[in-house]
Amino acid sequence: GAAECEAYWTAHGEKWKRPLELMDVRAAWRAGECDGVLPSGRESRAATTDRMISLAQALELYDADKLNVRRRFRNLTPPELLPRFERVASARDALIETGKWNQAVVESEKRREFDRALIEGDVESEDASPAASRFVAKALSPALKAAAGARNRADGGALLAMAKLQETAGADAEERWLTAALLADIESEIGALEPRAAPQKTYSQTSDAARDVEEGNSGLLLGVGLAVVSIVVQQLLSGGGGGGGGPPGGIVEGFPRI
Repeated sequence: GAAECEAYWTAHGEKWKRPLELMDVRAAWRAGECDGVLPSGRESRAATTDRMISLAQALELYDADKLNVRRRFRNLTPPELLPRFERVASARDALIETGKWNQAVVESEKRREFDRALIEGDVESEDASPAASRFVAKALSPALKAAAGARNRADGGALLAMAKLQETAGADAEERWLTAALLADIESEIGALEPRAAPQKTYSQTSDAARDVEEGNSGLLLGVGLAVVSIVVQQLLSGGGGGGGGPPGGIVEGFPRI
């Protein structure tokens, strides 16, 4: 209830500060609220609805005070957190009632360790990954580390920040489960955001927009290359190329699931 939420936020609210900033920027970027912004931070006069910066560039501009984004999550107060915390607590209570809570906590810890290892490009922990995945990861260790470095650069370090939060925001495995579940709940909110509709452009605006889009495209190429690398690595670790049994989907995105 409210008392448990208040106690959790008192103990760990400061650790959420940077991750919530990153999630605000990511939410704005996903919703199209950063469209029309050039890598310099200047707003395009014509390409106001075109995406011309990557997520990493949006984070860089935000950190340099060159990009303002709507507050959705940062500076979250206990009353604002409470509805999310209650949803997570209800899921926990359901697991307890069905006798699956202990298993859920153990699996969450394994998933957390695996995700952190993958983000750092070092999936070799015996407890963190299945044997087949460890074999593939060890063979591809240099490639994994290179991919991890590219991934962290491309997302502005957001995945690593989330992984660190899951490690530090919790006095024990059960409280770390709450942190992971809260992250998953907020991620579901971001995932539900719909990009805003683009208005019809005039001929002149289309011509000017093409020039501005060309300026912004260079920053998006890294994201495209990263997606290809991530897909290949994920296939290898999940069985597509090496018979592994790593956790699905969320590894590449880096966000936990309940």
